[in-house]
Amino acid sequence: MERGNQTSIMLSLMATVIVALGLFTDIGFTANRFVSDILVKQVATKRMPPNNILIIDIDEYSLKQMESIAGKWPWPRSIHAHLIEGLSELKPEAIVFDVLFSEHDIYRPDSDAYFSDVVAQNSNVYLAGVEVSSNSMLTPIKLKDYQQALSLEKNNDTSTQALSSLVLPWIVKREHWRVGSINFSTERDGVGRHYDVYRNLNGWHWLSLPAKVASSLNYSLPNSSSIKLNFIGNELIPFASKRYVDVFQILEASKDSSAYHHLKQQIENKIIIVGSTASGLYDSRVTPISHHYPAVSILATATENLMNQSYFTSVNIWAEILALCLVVLLFTASSLAIKNFRNVFFIIWPAWFVISLLLLLTSYFLALNDYLFSVGYLILSSFITVVTVSMFRGIREYQQRKKLLTIFSRFIDPRLVRELIDEQSLELSTRSKSCRVTVLFSDIRGFTTLSESRSAEQVVTLLNGYFSKQVATIFKYGGTLDKFIGDAVMAFWGAPVEDELQSENALKAAIEMTENLIEFRQSLPDDLQDFDVGIGLHTGEAVVGMIGSEQRYDYTAIGDTVNLASRVEGLTKNKARILLTESCKNSCRSTFNWIPMGSFSVKGRSEPVNVYSIKGMLIQTEQ
Repeated sequence: MERGNQTSIMLSLMATVIVALGLFTDIGFTANRFVSDILVKQVATKRMPPNNILIIDIDEYSLKQMESIAGKWPWPRSIHAHLIEGLSELKPEAIVFDVLFSEHDIYRPDSDAYFSDVVAQNSNVYLAGVEVSSNSMLTPIKLKDYQQALSLEKNNDTSTQALSSLVLPWIVKREHWRVGSINFSTERDGVGRHYDVYRNLNGWHWLSLPAKVASSLNYSLPNSSSIKLNFIGNELIPFASKRYVDVFQILEASKDSSAYHHLKQQIENKIIIVGSTASGLYDSRVTPISHHYPAVSILATATENLMNQSYFTSVNIWAEILALCLVVLLFTASSLAIKNFRNVFFIIWPAWFVISLLLLLTSYFLALNDYLFSVGYLILSSFITVVTVSMFRGIREYQQRKKLLTIFSRFIDPRLVRELIDEQSLELSTRSKSCRVTVLFSDIRGFTTLSESRSAEQVVTLLNGYFSKQVATIFKYGGTLDKFIGDAVMAFWGAPVEDELQSENALKAAIEMTENLIEFRQSLPDDLQDFDVGIGLHTGEAVVGMIGSEQRYDYTAIGDTVNLASRVEGLTKNKARILLTESCKNSCRSTFNWIPMGSFSVKGRSEPVNVYSIKGMLIQTEQ
């Protein structure tokens, strides 16, 4: 396995593990809840309120209008007793108070007694209780003593000495209690999303008020300790509702009125929930629907959810983890595996957008069917993964591009290097490969004599001027400059980029190099007119790659093909400026004026080598 692939796999696995662990952190919680809350709010707008729940609202208007009858809040309990008596005649299925009746009215004890008697006479009246912190000023009660009154359930591990601090409807006789808890717990971000089915009181299970009502009406309860609320609508009171004062006045008026008969139609066989939305009573909570959502609407929502089993069921956490790992692993691996960095933006980012959209749509349609699939962290983590991997790929590719440009610009035309890098056709690899190449060797004739009659500085200046022209020609025809060997130049075609016309391009470069020689020689003094060149060409298999040590390596070709090209260049002396082997000649697709130069024995070859030259106006051979 290649090192790059190993790195990609390791990074993919590391990213997957880190992201999976992040699901259980505050980041995972916040992301999931953010998206889930949006979905819950959207799904709520699609749900219609049930026709069997009616809220009697103690609102600001009712508080104001009831002052002449009941005075300031809290009202005498006899007011609520009158309400129960009047409603009972209209035959509701249940009357539920989201109001606490815990403190005795020391100034109106008869009013409390009246309320207690009315509750005792009506078995469909349900009252609220609350568990408070053990640090409160309340005296804890022994739960065993209230097992029957509160319908507490215990298990084998429940302690008979367990205590709890509870706010209960003490003004009503204990034997007539039908009490459930109305505690509404928030999550770590301060938002309430669940409602108790039962409350665990130090091992004793106490049904919540909605669960108490649903159970009493023979609805089955879920096995879980709480449900995730599936809200209805986007209004603060999404259920049918009437003002407390309006209901009270109708019940106190004539029973023959049309208003009374209309009220009877609204009350009969309905679950009546009495609660407050008045801002002065501060009975609101933070929910996904609103930061000031009336507690009475929450209680009604929980009651509806339990009766219709419409509460949200969360998708198994392991399914979420599996989906998270698969998506992150997919994006990480594919982002690292894609060769072209631009494809990260043209493929991975559109893919992320589409998959994220599909996840949201899937989550939305599941939510419409009462299943909650948390995809917020999944989308966020995949986004962070793609961003991180994109940056990693960008930095790595920039470094690789810079390295490639630095290395290959010495051997290939820098403009071609940039194009090849952009096309991902040029890759840096320390592994050599065998391929077909055409090798060119060019040597200066008479260089030894020249160097003996000139200073070192003059020789270097002369060579630099000559080599500049020749290298430009090699680059022009797509050749790769291998090395300078004293006064000789080695180049080859066919690597690192494949070239179907490699032999022909090499020969054209050789022809132009001889033309460069003639032009360059015209600028030299008379004593350097013997300055000449010999060029040898051969096409065959060679090993090409980055060869050298860790401290220094070059892109070069080695093998018998290179050796033979060098030997052919040595045969040019006193014969021709250009000589090429038969394999090079046969590989040329264009027709040149070939001149057979005979067969020659060369070092390292048991059989003679046939060589050829070409003739033309600009090519002068020496007989």
